Amino acid sequence: MTLYLNLAELISSRIEQGLYGPGERLPSVRTLSNEHGVSLTTVQQAYRVLEYSGLAIPRPKSGYFVPTDRRVAPLPQMGRPVLRPVDISQWDMVQELMRFDQSTDIVQLGCGMPDISVPTLKPLLTAMSRISRSAESTGLQYNHLQGVLALREQIARLSIDSGCRLSAADIIVTSGCQEALAIAIRAICAPGDIVAVASPSYYGMMQILKAVGLKALEIPTDPVTGINLEALEMAMEQWPIKAIQLTANCNNPLGYIMPDDRKLKLIRMAQR
Repeated sequence: MTLYLNLAELISSRIEQGLYGPGERLPSVRTLSNEHGVSLTTVQQAYRVLEYSGLAIPRPKSGYFVPTDRRVAPLPQMGRPVLRPVDISQWDMVQELMRFDQSTDIVQLGCGMPDISVPTLKPLLTAMSRISRSAESTGLQYNHLQGVLALREQIARLSIDSGCRLSAADIIVTSGCQEALAIAIRAICAPGDIVAVASPSYYGMMQILKAVGLKALEIPTDPVTGINLEALEMAMEQWPIKAIQLTANCNNPLGYIMPDDRKLKLIRMAQR
């Protein structure tokens, strides 16, 4: 974790613990810089993170303050979908919403996109620009179906830190998660098969299921702990489920991170 994120997390924990009350002025940028031995820029980036999180508000020539009214939106209730396989319907409505993607008046919350205006991305943009100038025309040519070999080799090296033993041949580089999901689904499912999906689910996954001709079996999902494992287990006993689709970490659209003990239980269920 970078310095500014560490600092932002520290200040956030102090706010949550009540060390800085509503409306109270937070330490100045210079004070935090001296206290933690970091640059002024690092502190400013930390405060920007807190500002985005709604934990700090800037006041011109006065510094940063804890909001006086920190309203926390209530969590959505767990849905009650029909527990039977169904065809993907109402896709026209989704396509209609996607037509607004190019509108500058709409803030898109359905997909994760970085803010390319933040200073932390400047080194990446600089590196990309440098590589594009030095790589000549290789980026415009066809490459291996599994992706650039050098990239796959580097991913294999990095995977060692996660306890994985992978070679470049084990890795496929895709153009985003949508293609990766489509390849995985097509590899294990045939038209007419049933896929258990967390409800609500990522709309792009519904597009894939519809394209392959699969049926979706919605499983109710808690906004804190994730997919209801009890309901999933009952569904697995009743229907020949071929695959289970969910996002355990930073879920889209609910945003939860599934607890590790429930992840392990889910893996055991899938291995039966």
